[in-house]
Amino acid sequence: IQQPLLSVLDGWHDKFAALTDTVADVPARRSLRKLCATLPVNYVAATAPDVAFRDLGALLKNGHAGVAVRVEADDAGSASIRLYSVDQVPSLSRILPALHNAGVAIDREQTFSITMADGKRHFVTSLAVDAESAAKLAQPNVVAVAQELFASLFNDQAEDGRLNGLVIEGGLSMRQIQLVRAYMSYWRQTGAKFSVRYIADTLRRQPAMVKELVDGFLQRFNPALPEAERKAAADKIA
Repeated sequence: IQQPLLSVLDGWHDKFAALTDTVADVPARRSLRKLCATLPVNYVAATAPDVAFRDLGALLKNGHAGVAVRVEADDAGSASIRLYSVDQVPSLSRILPALHNAGVAIDREQTFSITMADGKRHFVTSLAVDAESAAKLAQPNVVAVAQELFASLFNDQAEDGRLNGLVIEGGLSMRQIQLVRAYMSYWRQTGAKFSVRYIADTLRRQPAMVKELVDGFLQRFNPALPEAERKAAADKIA
């Protein structure tokens, strides 16, 4: 039993070493090699070499106490949200509801502890998303804004709420979501009787239209364009 397992691990480390050799920065390459030699077996067994290569690169960059986030997607249609933290594992009781509000469902969770060269314990938390959520994350231009949203939510730098689903379903950025949220709040102050949840759910059913409205706002108030051109572009979208 032991011999085949060792041969598999040897092959894993060979693939990881080949990826490490492509790193031009010498100190970074050296750090990756040292980390690879100390990885726990359960992490190696559960993680592909290329995913581990990206994980360790993120760990080396994540020297602060907050939570860093990376979305990992493959050609087979699977995706996971990778969380990187120092000294403690992020609270799933806080993270999972925020992901649910953003339109992402989690199938399973795994957490691995990795000790860095300075002796600090770093954690890699892998949140495997379901097939529907993976398809949303696979849409063009969604991964970058999703990573921005998740990192802000998990570090208490963004407002939780159902409107965040427009990031995953419509590709809107956090700043654009704040714009939509502001319009919604102002409209309700004028006497609109619809609830916040009803408005958010209605907008999420029309993500392409919301994106067009936001694009119209950005065109109308883009200071880089002449006034007449700004108005014409916004009127065309409207």
